[in-house]
Amino acid sequence: MLMGKRITSMLYMLLYAIFYSLLVVFVKYVPQYSLFSKLFFRYLFPCVIFVLAFSKNKKLFCGKCEDRKFLIMRSIICNVAIFLIFYAMSLLAPADSTALYLTFPIFASILGVIWLKEKLSFYKSISYLFSFLGVLFIFRPNIEIDHYPFLVGLSSAFLFALSYVLIGYSNKGRDIDSFTFLFYLSFVGLFMLLPWFFVWTINATSIKDILWLVLIGALATGAQLFSTMAYKIGDSSQVSVFSYFGLIFSMIFSIPILGIYPDIYSYLGAMFVLLGGIVIYLEGRRHSKVG
Repeated sequence: MLMGKRITSMLYMLLYAIFYSLLVVFVKYVPQYSLFSKLFFRYLFPCVIFVLAFSKNKKLFCGKCEDRKFLIMRSIICNVAIFLIFYAMSLLAPADSTALYLTFPIFASILGVIWLKEKLSFYKSISYLFSFLGVLFIFRPNIEIDHYPFLVGLSSAFLFALSYVLIGYSNKGRDIDSFTFLFYLSFVGLFMLLPWFFVWTINATSIKDILWLVLIGALATGAQLFSTMAYKIGDSSQVSVFSYFGLIFSMIFSIPILGIYPDIYSYLGAMFVLLGGIVIYLEGRRHSKVG
């Protein structure tokens, strides 16, 4: 039974990696649509799904009254991170934006040391070093390019990490159902976009346009749901490493769809970020065995 759950959680995480990497590629593939249009459909699709489920299980999605402020605060931080990573996806090669996003476990570990007084182990130090080297290669410091999108992607990873660390820092969220958080995340994100209706418009004028944008929303929703289900039934120390397959899939999918071939800096950067993730995974496995 345990082996079945372990395999299922790993399969869910691999599906997450596929959906996320396709999302990154297709956000880049359709530059004719504004960032606002992509974000709007990214939130609209899950909101429709959750509204359908909301009528059947109101308590699950509303959560407890005492948890709602925390849920809203964490959703705001996460949504700002999503806005930033979508912006980075639009400007960077898929492999680069995915690698920068995957640095968030490293930021989470650093924030855990600072805020939660977690110990800085040898494994974590090595992981930080690998990830830092990876980011340096991705930034291409000796090449004359615009580094602003890279900083945006890195800022997004930091905010994602912050949203995770808030759970331990506030002692809240541990008993909140993960699907409840996804419900809040989607609806808070949609409300955060409302003021921009006065500035930007949704440039979808045909059925084809709408289908492309719905695809982006469906891929984002699928990635979130598969990731949530993987962590829900599996050990996070064992399934988290499979999220790094998204880096490999992003490189693979970007070649036939976008015609983008990663350069040597992308390969080296991805390799070091991947090594950093593997070290964190091994550290988690070691702790779970000791526990």
